[in-house]
Parts: sequence; structure tokens; C-alpha cells
Amino acid sequence: NRKTTKPKIQAHIYTDRAIYRPGQVVKFKIILTREQGKYQLPVPNKAFNITLRDVNYSIVSNKRMTSNDYGSVWSEFILPKETLTGNFTIKTPWGYKTIAVENYKRPKFQITFN
Repeated sequence: NRKTTKPKIQAHIYTDRAIYRPGQVVKFKIILTREQGKYQLPVPNKAFNITLRDVNYSIVSNKRMTSNDYGSVWSEFILPKETLTGNFTIKTPWGYKTIAVENYKRPKFQITFN
């Protein structure tokens, strides 16, 4: 009696940047794949929840999405304007990605030559 295992799904999560400021928009894309032999195949028409969690791992936002024919979804989360800074997490049932939320300022400087 052989035990059959379902192919494991993986979530590949990509964001438009690695660091954000509070109140900014986080754009993301998720590609779902499953292993079949030596190949990674897309997982189409799969419904799942995507959750944005803050530094304390509290839920900030939640989305229910369904992958397209190529196994992908894309959307965005808006970070709260008033929040603790640190690592936030975009989580799916099959994986997660952390992003940095910091109150950074772009350096402003000028170089002049004589």
C-alpha cells in the first residue's frame, strides 16, 4: 500500500522594493508552483488568503485571491501611516516574505569641484 503525496505548492513572493516608509503602497506579485519530477509547474485557479502582518505579527490587512492561468496573482497593500517600524510579513499558506518598514529619509547632498 503506497502512500501518495500531493505535490507541494511553493509561493514565490516578489515586491517592488525591499524597504518602505509608513503609509506607502507595497506592490507585490506571487507565483504559485508545484514540483512535478524535475519541473516546476504553475498552479492555476488556486484560491488562497494573503495576509500582511506587522512587527508584532498582528494582521494589518488580508486579501482573498485566486491565481490566474499562469499561477500568479498581483496586488498591493497600503502600510499604515502610524505604525511601529521594523519587519513586516507578507504571508501565504505556502510561504512568506519579509519587508522592512523604516522612517528613512533619502540623503541630500551636493558635490562641487573647483
